[in-house]
Amino acid sequence: MSHHHRHGSRLVYFALAKKIFKNKTFLLLALALLLIALAVGIWLISLLIPFLGQLLTNIEKNGLKGIIEAISPYLLKLWEGAGK
Repeated sequence: MSHHHRHGSRLVYFALAKKIFKNKTFLLLALALLLIALAVGIWLISLLIPFLGQLLTNIEKNGLKGIIEAISPYLLKLWEGAGK
C-alpha cells in the first residue's frame, strides 16, 4: 500500500465529513442524539452514585468475602434456574 493511497482515503473521509456537516437536518439530528445520550449518561451516573456508596460501606463492614457470600445464592439461582 503506497503513501498516496492512504492520503486519498483521507480525502474521501474528509469529503464525506464535509457533506455531513453541510446537511443541516443531519447535523441537528446528531446534536439532538448527542444531547440525549449526555442526559442519559448523567442520569445513570446519578443513579449509580448512591449504590456505589452503599457498596463501599458494605465492603468496609464485611470485606469482599462478605459481598461474595451475599451474592453467591443469587448467582447460583441464575446459573441453575429457579426450578431446581
